[in-house]
Amino acid sequence: MPSSAPASPTSGGRAAAARAAANAAGQFPDIFPAPIPDGGLSALDARLAMAIHRTVLQRWLTLEYLLDGRLNKPMDRLEPAMRGVLLTAAAQLVFMDRLPVHAVVHESVSLARRMVRPAAAGLANAVLRRISEAVDKHITDQPWSPAADRLPLDFGFVQLTKPELPAITQFTEHLAAATSHPEHLIERWVQAHGQAGALAIARHGVVNAPTVVATEPGFDTTSCPDGRSHELPGSLVWDGSHSAMIAFLAGHPARRVQDPTATLPVAATSALNALPKNALIADLCAGRGTKTRQLAVTHPNARILATDTDPDRLADLRTACRGLANVQVMPAYDIDAACRDEGIDLLLLDVPCSNTGVLGRRPEARYRFGIDTLGALTAIQRRIVERAIPLMKRGGHILYSTCSVEPEENQQQARWLCERFGAELADENLTLPGGHDRTSRDGGYYALIRG
Repeated sequence: MPSSAPASPTSGGRAAAARAAANAAGQFPDIFPAPIPDGGLSALDARLAMAIHRTVLQRWLTLEYLLDGRLNKPMDRLEPAMRGVLLTAAAQLVFMDRLPVHAVVHESVSLARRMVRPAAAGLANAVLRRISEAVDKHITDQPWSPAADRLPLDFGFVQLTKPELPAITQFTEHLAAATSHPEHLIERWVQAHGQAGALAIARHGVVNAPTVVATEPGFDTTSCPDGRSHELPGSLVWDGSHSAMIAFLAGHPARRVQDPTATLPVAATSALNALPKNALIADLCAGRGTKTRQLAVTHPNARILATDTDPDRLADLRTACRGLANVQVMPAYDIDAACRDEGIDLLLLDVPCSNTGVLGRRPEARYRFGIDTLGALTAIQRRIVERAIPLMKRGGHILYSTCSVEPEENQQQARWLCERFGAELADENLTLPGGHDRTSRDGGYYALIRG
């Protein structure tokens, strides 16, 4: 996390972040998004705790790499509480340059004494002082390029006092240490997308992606004082407050927080000549309704059925789709009956996936990734397809999409679907994550398939 953190925090935020990191350390690598308990924290400390914890999740392997070089035994052999204290302190010292070094070290030593044991204070003090000495300065007016003495920031890099990372000739090891991605994930990306593609994906995984708001057709994005036009027409990079964004979103049901790449699948259906008037569209993995609302605007004359199997997401979906007359939200168990007689003309399957295209937004997903988890996900994706296909009208279209960059979840699934059901691939697109600010985009894939 670069230097946007509060400049004058108190110890409450650091303690909350250390406890959250200790909990994550006890489960690593199987960690999932979880709110930080902030009862009793001031607004300032709550923001600090969130900033520290996000930095820990985003930079976990990099921080462990730096800490391991200053410990007598590897980080993963320390108790979770000690790991939590060291990770949160190192995150502040390396990546959050507006925080006073002496305050970070002093409070972290105190946390080690309280959270671990009295004798842990000495170890924490020695290690953290050595970590602080590793940082020369933050460079924010030059782009990062791989080097053994540089760590990437949102824009720019942390200049280390000496080379500490693997040499750039050891591409996989270097990129893994610099960007906090498991080596096996880097190796996969090199194999699938080449070194340049792997570098782009890994770089984006340590960027705090901007909030992008998609607007209704015809909206003049230059007229919004709280946002700047993204390079994708109809999208705004939001600079205003959260409350201002909520008010802006409420101004039209089609407005939604949506990365530009996530708009591409539904946009690809806008020119479907075979979609009849009053067509039936079904969104069976609707989540909280982002693509559902986009479908409603793209196909205003269609009837859209939307559902999600998670009760909380289904409740949010109902709220999100209020005001859209052509959208009906219903429980998943009602979809079959609703579609059986007329059949689905356009089926959207925005399936659960590994999230490797959105690691800047879901940093913890990179640590869970493995061949076993990938196999389980692709099996789930195929079960969703198998269940939905019988509801299709002959000659209808399937829009399959993910926020992954993995071939097993994308191109291979599209080809399996075509072969399994005698369908035809009409269009497909893979977007790798990249860009910055007004050009920022997540990674993702879609395939438009004609039945």
